[in-house]
Amino acid sequence: MGNFESLVGSTIDGWFNNNGDLELLEIKSSDSNYMSSVIEEYSINGNFLISKYFFKYYVQAQMQLSCTGLEHYNLFFFNRRCTG
Repeated sequence: MGNFESLVGSTIDGWFNNNGDLELLEIKSSDSNYMSSVIEEYSINGNFLISKYFFKYYVQAQMQLSCTGLEHYNLFFFNRRCTG
């Protein structure tokens, strides 16, 4: 392919070894009220791709899977406002 520069970059937060299969881990944390409302919306409709907030992380996950050649991705959202 010759010399080229990547236009896409990301950092992976961690890795899982799931019975011998390597999986990616991505953790998103926010204290915003917006994230709380988006999580509540997901709880109602069950489809996180409807939300622009979650969709950008879906794209990130797909890019990381493509770059690593792995098949499984674990995406965790943490919001202190949603914990008891």
